[in-house]
Amino acid sequence: MFERVAVAALTVTPVALIAHFFLRGRTRSPVAGAQAACWPALLTLAGAAACAVTALTPLLSGKSMRGWWMFAHVAAAPLLMAGLIAVAVQRSPRKTCETASAGTSLLDKVGDRRTAPGLLAWATPAVGAVAVGSILLNMPAWFGQEGMSFLLNVHRYAGLALGIAAMLHVYRAWIARR
Repeated sequence: MFERVAVAALTVTPVALIAHFFLRGRTRSPVAGAQAACWPALLTLAGAAACAVTALTPLLSGKSMRGWWMFAHVAAAPLLMAGLIAVAVQRSPRKTCETASAGTSLLDKVGDRRTAPGLLAWATPAVGAVAVGSILLNMPAWFGQEGMSFLLNVHRYAGLALGIAAMLHVYRAWIARR
């Protein structure tokens, strides 16, 4: 089941981003500060690509992740998380989660164009924490076989959501520079 969901999600997301790019038009000027250092987006892209390749290649070839694939996946994960945290800090609007002081709730701000990027910027490291936490809890074998299988599935789906969010971050950084 996960294989079909992963292939569908990783196919639909780039197609949707390409469609958005061509259909969005030129409705606004470039974002202020878009020419800032792009190393967080590049770090995220490198980590996401390495984690995706090392996770999906054995999966799509019908094998389990073992040996060098596992070693490369574990080595690339900190690169991805460092990039995601750097992107969250660099690109998040400062007043995204301000609630009571402005007299409006966060839910009232969800439709605002400035809120969605901030929510994405901070939700992505949270999803990353779920992916990392679920696999770390899986290592000591405290939860038995069923619990470990559940945690592995949580890691898979959180990793898939993290990959999609990384694509959205890179797309947002790229489009801001155009």
